[in-house]
Amino acid sequence: MPNSPRNKEHLLVDLSLMHKNIQDVSQKSHKSQNSSAENISIQQKIDNVSRHARMASAEDKRRMLEGKVKMGRRQSQGELDTPKLLQEARYIQRNVITKYAFATRVGYIPNNTSKVNQDSYILTPTVEGPTANYKHFFGVCDGHGSNGHHASGLIKDNLSRLVGARILEAKHGDETDRLTELQYKKILEEAFLECDDQLINNKEGFDVRLSGSTVCTVLFDGTRLHCANSGDSRAIRVKFINDDTRKETQVVTEALSEDHKPELPEEAKRIKAMGGRIDSFHDAQNNNEAVGP
Repeated sequence: MPNSPRNKEHLLVDLSLMHKNIQDVSQKSHKSQNSSAENISIQQKIDNVSRHARMASAEDKRRMLEGKVKMGRRQSQGELDTPKLLQEARYIQRNVITKYAFATRVGYIPNNTSKVNQDSYILTPTVEGPTANYKHFFGVCDGHGSNGHHASGLIKDNLSRLVGARILEAKHGDETDRLTELQYKKILEEAFLECDDQLINNKEGFDVRLSGSTVCTVLFDGTRLHCANSGDSRAIRVKFINDDTRKETQVVTEALSEDHKPELPEEAKRIKAMGGRIDSFHDAQNNNEAVGP
Protein backbone atom coordinates (compact mmCIF):
# COMPACT_ATOMS: atom_id res chain seq x y z
CA MET A 1 0.00 0.00 0.00
CA PRO A 2 2.91 2.42 0.61
CA ASN A 3 3.19 4.34 -2.65
CA SER A 4 1.18 5.29 -5.71
CA PRO A 5 1.69 3.78 -9.20
CA ARG A 6 1.21 5.52 -12.51
CA ASN A 7 -1.62 3.27 -13.64
CA LYS A 8 -4.92 4.02 -11.96
CA GLU A 9 -7.75 1.61 -11.55
CA HIS A 10 -11.20 3.03 -11.10
CA LEU A 11 -13.78 1.20 -9.13
CA LEU A 12 -17.16 2.11 -10.62
CA VAL A 13 -20.08 1.58 -8.34
CA ASP A 14 -23.60 1.89 -9.77
CA LEU A 15 -25.92 2.09 -6.77
CA SER A 16 -29.63 2.50 -7.54
CA LEU A 17 -31.92 2.84 -4.52
CA MET A 18 -35.28 1.50 -5.69
CA HIS A 19 -37.64 3.14 -3.17
CA LYS A 20 -41.10 4.42 -4.10
CA ASN A 21 -42.29 7.78 -2.85
CA ILE A 22 -43.27 7.45 0.80
CA GLN A 23 -46.23 9.69 0.23
CA ASP A 24 -47.72 7.14 -2.19
CA VAL A 25 -47.24 4.43 0.41
CA SER A 26 -48.97 6.55 3.07
CA GLN A 27 -51.93 7.29 0.77
CA LYS A 28 -52.43 3.63 -0.01
CA SER A 29 -52.29 2.68 3.65
CA HIS A 30 -55.03 5.24 4.50
CA LYS A 31 -57.32 3.77 1.85
CA SER A 32 -57.16 0.34 3.44
CA GLN A 33 -60.25 -0.57 5.48
CA ASN A 34 -58.18 -1.88 8.34
CA SER A 35 -55.67 0.94 8.20
CA SER A 36 -53.82 1.69 11.42
CA ALA A 37 -50.99 3.78 10.05
CA GLU A 38 -50.60 5.83 13.20
CA ASN A 39 -49.91 2.76 15.30
CA ILE A 40 -47.61 0.93 12.88
CA SER A 41 -44.06 0.74 14.13
CA ILE A 42 -41.21 2.43 12.26
CA GLN A 43 -39.78 -0.93 11.26
CA GLN A 44 -43.09 -1.99 9.73
CA LYS A 45 -43.22 1.22 7.76
CA ILE A 46 -39.68 0.62 6.55
CA ASP A 47 -40.75 -2.83 5.39
CA ASN A 48 -43.69 -1.24 3.54
CA VAL A 49 -41.32 1.13 1.76
CA SER A 50 -39.04 -1.72 0.74
CA ARG A 51 -41.93 -3.90 -0.48
CA HIS A 52 -43.34 -1.13 -2.64
CA ALA A 53 -39.84 -0.33 -3.87
CA ARG A 54 -39.47 -3.84 -5.25
CA MET A 55 -42.79 -3.42 -7.07
CA ALA A 56 -41.90 -0.01 -8.47
CA SER A 57 -42.23 0.36 -12.21
CA ALA A 58 -39.39 1.34 -14.52
CA GLU A 59 -40.82 4.84 -14.69
CA ASP A 60 -40.72 5.17 -10.90
CA LYS A 61 -37.10 4.05 -10.84
CA ARG A 62 -36.20 6.47 -13.59
CA ARG A 63 -37.82 9.34 -11.71
CA MET A 64 -35.98 8.33 -8.57
CA LEU A 65 -32.63 8.56 -10.35
CA GLU A 66 -33.61 11.91 -11.80
CA GLY A 67 -34.36 13.23 -8.33
CA LYS A 68 -38.06 13.84 -8.96
CA VAL A 69 -38.87 11.66 -5.99
CA LYS A 70 -37.04 13.44 -3.20
CA MET A 71 -35.11 11.11 -0.93
CA GLY A 72 -33.31 13.04 1.76
CA ARG A 73 -32.10 15.91 -0.42
CA ARG A 74 -30.69 18.69 1.78
CA GLN A 75 -31.71 22.29 1.26
CA SER A 76 -29.39 25.26 1.71
CA GLN A 77 -30.51 25.57 5.34
CA GLY A 78 -29.45 21.98 5.93
CA GLU A 79 -32.99 20.66 6.43
CA LEU A 80 -34.29 17.49 4.85
CA ASP A 81 -36.83 18.04 2.08
CA THR A 82 -38.74 14.88 3.05
CA PRO A 83 -41.50 13.79 5.42
CA LYS A 84 -40.41 12.81 8.91
CA LEU A 85 -41.13 9.14 8.27
CA LEU A 86 -38.87 9.09 5.23
CA GLN A 87 -36.03 10.57 7.27
CA GLU A 88 -36.35 7.69 9.71
CA ALA A 89 -36.39 5.18 6.84
CA ARG A 90 -33.23 6.42 5.11
CA TYR A 91 -31.12 3.52 6.45
CA ILE A 92 -32.60 0.20 5.39
CA GLN A 93 -31.05 -3.22 5.90
CA ARG A 94 -31.74 -4.42 2.40
CA ASN A 95 -29.52 -5.64 -0.41
CA VAL A 96 -29.16 -2.76 -2.90
CA ILE A 97 -26.55 -4.37 -5.16
CA THR A 98 -27.92 -6.12 -8.24
CA LYS A 99 -24.73 -6.49 -10.30
CA TYR A 100 -21.00 -6.22 -9.78
CA ALA A 101 -18.00 -6.91 -12.01
CA PHE A 102 -14.28 -6.32 -12.37
CA ALA A 103 -12.12 -5.49 -15.37
CA THR A 104 -8.40 -4.72 -15.62
CA ARG A 105 -5.66 -4.16 -18.18
CA VAL A 106 -1.91 -4.52 -17.80
CA GLY A 107 0.11 -1.29 -17.85
CA TYR A 108 2.12 -0.45 -20.95
CA ILE A 109 5.92 -0.30 -20.86
CA PRO A 110 7.61 -0.07 -24.31
CA ASN A 111 10.69 -2.04 -23.27
CA ASN A 112 8.74 -4.73 -21.39
CA THR A 113 6.00 -6.25 -23.51
CA SER A 114 5.68 -9.22 -21.13
CA LYS A 115 4.92 -7.06 -18.10
CA VAL A 116 2.95 -8.89 -15.43
CA ASN A 117 -0.51 -7.56 -14.61
CA GLN A 118 -0.16 -6.42 -11.00
CA ASP A 119 -3.82 -5.60 -10.42
CA SER A 120 -6.00 -7.53 -8.00
CA TYR A 121 -9.62 -7.12 -7.02
CA ILE A 122 -11.77 -7.73 -3.95
CA LEU A 123 -15.32 -8.98 -4.48
CA THR A 124 -16.84 -10.06 -1.17
CA PRO A 125 -20.65 -9.85 -1.42
CA THR A 126 -21.16 -11.15 2.15
CA VAL A 127 -18.28 -9.67 4.15
CA GLU A 128 -19.96 -10.40 7.50
CA GLY A 129 -21.20 -13.83 6.53
CA PRO A 130 -24.02 -15.39 4.49
CA THR A 131 -26.77 -14.17 6.84
CA ALA A 132 -25.97 -10.49 6.22
CA ASN A 133 -26.61 -10.42 2.47
CA TYR A 134 -26.79 -6.61 2.50
CA LYS A 135 -23.17 -6.06 3.61
CA HIS A 136 -20.74 -6.05 0.68
CA PHE A 137 -17.04 -5.27 0.48
CA PHE A 138 -15.51 -4.42 -2.91
CA GLY A 139 -12.08 -3.12 -3.75
CA VAL A 140 -9.27 -2.73 -6.26
CA CYS A 141 -5.51 -3.10 -5.67
CA ASP A 142 -2.90 -1.75 -8.10
CA GLY A 143 0.52 -3.22 -7.38
CA HIS A 144 3.81 -1.51 -8.22
CA GLY A 145 7.46 -2.47 -8.10
CA SER A 146 9.00 -5.83 -8.95
CA ASN A 147 6.82 -7.61 -6.36
CA GLY A 148 3.70 -5.51 -6.84
CA HIS A 149 1.62 -8.48 -8.01
CA HIS A 150 2.49 -10.36 -4.82
CA ALA A 151 1.58 -7.32 -2.70
CA SER A 152 -1.79 -6.77 -4.35
CA GLY A 153 -2.55 -10.49 -4.16
CA LEU A 154 -1.86 -10.60 -0.42
CA ILE A 155 -4.21 -7.66 0.16
CA LYS A 156 -6.91 -9.36 -1.91
CA ASP A 157 -6.58 -12.55 0.13
CA ASN A 158 -6.55 -10.95 3.58
CA LEU A 159 -8.24 -7.54 3.75
CA SER A 160 -11.89 -8.58 3.45
CA ARG A 161 -11.39 -11.27 6.11
CA LEU A 162 -9.88 -8.68 8.48
CA VAL A 163 -12.78 -6.29 7.88
CA GLY A 164 -15.41 -8.99 8.39
CA ALA A 165 -13.85 -10.17 11.66
CA ARG A 166 -13.80 -6.64 13.05
CA ILE A 167 -17.43 -6.04 12.11
CA LEU A 168 -18.46 -9.11 14.11
CA GLU A 169 -16.24 -8.03 17.00
CA ALA A 170 -17.73 -4.52 17.03
CA LYS A 171 -21.28 -5.88 17.22
CA HIS A 172 -20.62 -7.84 20.45
CA GLY A 173 -23.68 -9.98 19.78
CA ASP A 174 -25.88 -6.93 19.21
CA GLU A 175 -28.72 -8.10 16.96
CA THR A 176 -29.71 -4.55 15.95
CA ASP A 177 -26.69 -4.51 13.63
CA ARG A 178 -26.60 -0.72 13.55
CA LEU A 179 -22.91 0.14 13.65
CA THR A 180 -22.12 3.85 13.66
CA GLU A 181 -19.99 5.77 11.20
CA LEU A 182 -17.22 6.06 13.80
CA GLN A 183 -17.30 2.30 14.37
CA TYR A 184 -16.90 1.63 10.67
CA LYS A 185 -14.08 4.17 10.49
CA LYS A 186 -12.24 2.32 13.26
CA ILE A 187 -12.94 -1.07 11.65
CA LEU A 188 -11.48 -0.01 8.30
CA GLU A 189 -8.48 1.80 9.80
CA GLU A 190 -7.51 -1.17 11.96
CA ALA A 191 -8.01 -3.65 9.12
CA PHE A 192 -5.85 -1.56 6.76
CA LEU A 193 -3.07 -1.24 9.33
CA GLU A 194 -3.04 -4.95 10.15
CA CYS A 195 -3.01 -5.83 6.45
CA ASP A 196 -0.09 -3.44 5.93
CA ASP A 197 1.76 -5.18 8.78
CA GLN A 198 1.09 -8.55 7.17
CA LEU A 199 2.45 -7.19 3.91
CA ILE A 200 5.68 -5.97 5.49
CA ASN A 201 6.17 -9.24 7.42
CA ASN A 202 4.73 -11.54 4.79
CA LYS A 203 5.34 -15.28 5.19
CA GLU A 204 5.94 -15.70 1.46
CA GLY A 205 9.22 -13.84 1.83
CA PHE A 206 8.87 -11.29 -1.00
CA ASP A 207 10.57 -7.91 -0.52
CA VAL A 208 8.31 -4.85 -0.28
CA ARG A 209 10.95 -2.20 0.37
CA LEU A 210 10.53 -0.99 -3.23
CA SER A 211 7.21 -2.67 -3.98
CA GLY A 212 3.68 -2.31 -2.72
CA SER A 213 0.10 -1.75 -3.80
CA THR A 214 -2.66 0.77 -3.64
CA VAL A 215 -6.01 -0.32 -2.27
CA CYS A 216 -9.36 1.40 -2.63
CA THR A 217 -12.45 -0.16 -1.08
CA VAL A 218 -16.16 0.46 -0.62
CA LEU A 219 -18.26 -1.18 2.10
CA PHE A 220 -22.03 -1.32 1.62
CA ASP A 221 -24.19 -1.66 4.71
CA GLY A 222 -27.70 -1.73 3.31
CA THR A 223 -28.35 1.75 1.96
CA ARG A 224 -25.18 3.18 3.53
CA LEU A 225 -21.80 3.31 1.84
CA HIS A 226 -18.35 3.64 3.43
CA CYS A 227 -15.16 4.20 1.44
CA ALA A 228 -11.53 3.70 2.51
CA ASN A 229 -8.35 3.90 0.43
CA SER A 230 -4.57 3.99 0.49
CA GLY A 231 -2.71 5.22 -2.57
CA ASP A 232 -4.11 6.77 -5.73
CA SER A 233 -6.67 4.23 -6.91
CA ARG A 234 -10.06 5.90 -6.86
CA ALA A 235 -13.69 4.98 -6.14
CA ILE A 236 -16.27 6.78 -8.26
CA ARG A 237 -20.03 7.02 -8.04
CA VAL A 238 -21.70 7.21 -11.45
CA LYS A 239 -25.21 8.59 -11.94
CA PHE A 240 -27.24 8.40 -15.14
CA ILE A 241 -29.76 11.22 -15.51
CA ASN A 242 -32.42 11.17 -18.20
CA ASP A 243 -35.51 13.37 -18.23
CA ASP A 244 -37.79 15.18 -20.65
CA THR A 245 -35.50 18.22 -20.88
CA ARG A 246 -32.52 16.25 -22.22
CA LYS A 247 -32.16 14.54 -25.57
CA GLU A 248 -29.37 12.31 -24.31
CA THR A 249 -28.66 10.63 -20.99
CA GLN A 250 -26.38 12.73 -18.81
CA VAL A 251 -23.59 10.91 -16.99
CA VAL A 252 -22.50 12.51 -13.71
CA THR A 253 -19.52 11.22 -11.73
CA GLU A 254 -18.42 11.92 -8.17
CA ALA A 255 -15.18 10.81 -6.54
CA LEU A 256 -15.77 9.00 -3.24
CA SER A 257 -12.09 8.80 -2.29
CA GLU A 258 -9.18 11.24 -2.27
CA ASP A 259 -5.97 10.25 -4.04
CA HIS A 260 -2.81 9.97 -1.95
CA LYS A 261 -0.35 11.67 -4.28
CA PRO A 262 2.87 13.32 -3.03
CA GLU A 263 2.29 16.32 -5.31
CA LEU A 264 -0.78 17.20 -3.26
CA PRO A 265 0.20 19.66 -0.48
CA GLU A 266 -1.60 17.84 2.33
CA GLU A 267 -0.14 14.48 1.33
CA ALA A 268 3.36 15.90 1.01
CA LYS A 269 3.02 17.46 4.46
CA ARG A 270 1.89 14.14 5.94
CA ILE A 271 4.78 12.21 4.37
CA LYS A 272 7.39 14.64 5.64
CA ALA A 273 5.82 14.78 9.10
CA MET A 274 6.25 10.99 9.32
CA GLY A 275 9.96 11.29 8.47
CA GLY A 276 9.58 10.35 4.82
CA ARG A 277 11.02 11.99 1.73
CA ILE A 278 9.63 12.68 -1.73
CA ASP A 279 11.91 11.78 -4.62
CA SER A 280 12.09 9.67 -7.75
CA PHE A 281 13.76 6.28 -7.65
CA HIS A 282 17.34 6.50 -8.91
CA ASP A 283 18.79 3.55 -10.81
CA ALA A 284 22.33 2.90 -9.58
CA GLN A 285 23.00 0.68 -12.58
CA ASN A 286 22.03 3.40 -15.04
CA ASN A 287 24.13 6.44 -14.06
CA ASN A 288 21.86 7.02 -11.09
CA GLU A 289 19.16 8.35 -13.39
CA ALA A 290 15.67 8.98 -12.03
CA VAL A 291 13.14 6.29 -12.86
CA GLY A 292 9.45 6.98 -12.69
CA PRO A 293 7.61 10.13 -11.58
